[in-house]
Amino acid sequence: MRCEALAGDAWQQGGRLPEAAEALRGDLRRLSVAGDRLRESGLLLKRSWLEEKLSKCREAQRWAARALKISQRDCRA
Repeated sequence: MRCEALAGDAWQQGGRLPEAAEALRGDLRRLSVAGDRLRESGLLLKRSWLEEKLSKCREAQRWAARALKISQRDCRA
């Protein structure tokens, strides 16, 4: 998990945003199964930022909304 998140960061720093988004996608899939909601919401926000940089505003809003929903769920617990 951690390795792929770092790969996403490396792609992002290199300006390869589509590849960064793809690297994050696999990590998010595993985290949602593992139940690490805090880390999952952080990666969802990162994915939102990447989509915004790719001029995909609707996608960015969708990812940010998912992050908010997960973090609110944790606060209620």
